[in-house]
Amino acid sequence: MKAIYINCETKEIKEIEVEGSYQAMYKVMGCELIQPIQFDDIHDIHLDEEGFLQHPHRGYMVCAGQLLTGICLILGIKKDGNLKSHNLNLDDIRGQIVFLNKQQAYAYAQEVDRRNAEEMTNHIHSRNRPDIIVCMRLTDLFEGEEK
Repeated sequence: MKAIYINCETKEIKEIEVEGSYQAMYKVMGCELIQPIQFDDIHDIHLDEEGFLQHPHRGYMVCAGQLLTGICLILGIKKDGNLKSHNLNLDDIRGQIVFLNKQQAYAYAQEVDRRNAEEMTNHIHSRNRPDIIVCMRLTDLFEGEEK
């Protein structure tokens, strides 16, 4: 099936053929765990679930409002949840991706953390009672690294 391959380190974006199995995706992406995140109503971005932890220096990008790292694949999703070829325009995708260096990625993560904290505070105050919310800050993914 056709997938859009995005490599944050080399900044390569291209269309590839990938076998319709997670094992094939693991091989193409060089990882052991894949996490899908929604790109649009009928496509997901598949990324290395441990990318920030295992490969923190593989480059960064922002796509669909998400800070991502490593190698990602965009695939279509059937109504039953199974994967299928994408039907996106490659040039449109190129226009939606912003590659970042580590400093830019950290600054983006700080802004996301600030917005998330503000939203959680507003949520707690709107319910007029304290809630226990456990949330990992995006900047925690950079912990122990030189920014």
